[in-house]
Amino acid sequence: MHISRKDCAILVALLIMSSCFFYYVNSQIKPVNEWVELKYSTPDSTTYLNVGRWLMKKVDFDVVKSSLATRPFFYPLIVVSLELIHPWAILIFQFILWQIQILMIYIACIKISSLRVIALIIAIISIGIISPIAIALHALTETVSSFLITFSVFMLTLNLYKKSYLYHTIYLLSLSLCSVARPSVLYIYIYSLAVIVLSSKKINILYVLIFSTTAIPILIQVHGMKKYFDSYQLSFIDTVAINNYFLPGLELYKRNIEGDVNKNYYIRMNRDIRSRHMTEMIEKEGYDKTSKNIKKDFFGNLTSYPFETFRQFKDLALENSVQPSSFVTVKMLYIATLLQSRLLLTVNIISILFFLIIMLEKILKKVSVQDGYFLYTSLILFNIFFTYISTGVVFWQGDRFLVPIYYVSIILFVFQIKVFFYNTRQLRLYK
Repeated sequence: MHISRKDCAILVALLIMSSCFFYYVNSQIKPVNEWVELKYSTPDSTTYLNVGRWLMKKVDFDVVKSSLATRPFFYPLIVVSLELIHPWAILIFQFILWQIQILMIYIACIKISSLRVIALIIAIISIGIISPIAIALHALTETVSSFLITFSVFMLTLNLYKKSYLYHTIYLLSLSLCSVARPSVLYIYIYSLAVIVLSSKKINILYVLIFSTTAIPILIQVHGMKKYFDSYQLSFIDTVAINNYFLPGLELYKRNIEGDVNKNYYIRMNRDIRSRHMTEMIEKEGYDKTSKNIKKDFFGNLTSYPFETFRQFKDLALENSVQPSSFVTVKMLYIATLLQSRLLLTVNIISILFFLIIMLEKILKKVSVQDGYFLYTSLILFNIFFTYISTGVVFWQGDRFLVPIYYVSIILFVFQIKVFFYNTRQLRLYK
C-alpha cells in the first residue's frame, strides 16, 4: 500500500497529538515522577515479573510455581527483558505499542474508505479512548494483547482486495503470540485457522503446513506446561477464574440471593473457602488433577443448576460489557471510560446487525456467502464477541478485558458502514 507525503505528515501529527493526550490522561491519574511506581502496583503485574525472573534463572521454581501455572511465558519474558534495560523501558515500550495502533487505524481506514478525512477523524477518535492509555502504565498483558490483535486485523485489512497467504500467516502468528500472553485468545486462533483453511477454494497442503508453523509459540508453552505441571493445557488461569470467581458467585444464584446488599461479602467469603480448598488440592494431587476436578465441579453445577448458571453467566457478561476502567481514579475520566465501554458495545451490536443484513441479502440473491467479506467480518466478529463472552466468568475487573478489542471494533465498524451503504451490491473482495 502506497503512503503519500501528506499521509506521512498526518501520521506525524497523530503521533504528536497522541503523545500529548497520553501525557494529559496519565498525569491526571498520577504525577509523571510516580508513573514508574504503577508498573507493579497490581498483584497480577508482580506475577508476570516473578515468572520473568524465573525465566532468567534469578529465582527458584518453587517461588514462582503458582504464578508459572497461570502466566504463559511470552509477556513475562518481555517484562523482565525490558526491566534489565531501564525501569522506564516497559512503560515506553507499551506507550509505543499504543501509538502504533493509532497509526494502524489511520492506515486501515484509508484502505477501507479511500477517504483521508474519514481516516483522520477515526484516528483522532481512537486517541480519545482512555482505558488503553491508563492501563499502558501497568505491567499487564492488555497493551501487548491489544497491539497483537489490532496488528492481526491490520494484516487482514491490507489483504482485503487480494488473496495473499503471507498476510494470513502473519495474522495467525499474531494471534498465536497473543495466545501465549492471553490464553483465551487460543480459541480465537483455532477458529481463525479453521475458517481460513476451509474458506480456501483449494486446500493446498503446503499452505496448511505454513499455517501450522504459526502454532510454534503455543506448542512451546504447552511443552513447558507438560514438563513442569504434567498437563497439556496452555495455562491454568481458566481454572483459577472458575474457582475464584464464577463458582463463588454461583452460590448466591443457587440460593436466590444474588441481589442481596451484602453479596460482595458473601462472594469474598465463598472465594476464600474455595481458594484454600484449591490450594490444598494442588498440594495433594497436583495442578492437572485439580484443574480437572474444578472443571468437573463446574459442569456438575451446569447440569444441576442450568438456569442459575446461565443467569450468572449472562449477568456477568452484560455487566462487564459496560463497566468503567478500574485503573482510572479521576472522576471525569472515570465517567468517560464508562460511556466509552457502553459506546463500544453499541458499535459492535450495530456491526453484527450490518453483518446479518448483508449476509441475508447475499442469501436471498443467491450470491456466494463464502467470499472475502464473510472471511474478514466473521474473523473479527468472532474475536470481538468471544471476548465479551469470556468476561462471563469473572467480576470486579472493570473494562480491563475489553481493552484489546477497542481498536479492532472501530476498524470493523468503518468497514461495515462502507459495505452497507456504498458497496453492498457489487462487493467482490477477491478478484
